[in-house]
Amino acid sequence: MIEYYAVKESLYREEIGAYTAYGIGVFEYDGDEKKTLQYIPDVFLDEDKAEQLVDMCNRLQLEPVHLLNVVEDTVSEL
Repeated sequence: MIEYYAVKESLYREEIGAYTAYGIGVFEYDGDEKKTLQYIPDVFLDEDKAEQLVDMCNRLQLEPVHLLNVVEDTVSEL
């Protein structure tokens, strides 16, 4: 079974300073352990948008190979 998740990140860029962002990742269960399949950092500045994407990916059981495309499409629509 795979599961998508959002991670709160504290980041810094010289141009804008410190900020909070949310990355999106996916892992699969390997017995009792979670194995990260893919992680994309610094995707959203809004926690609700990150959680909405995670919920959609989990509900649809998105194949991990498509995560980057879905993130790109979602961000381009904002």
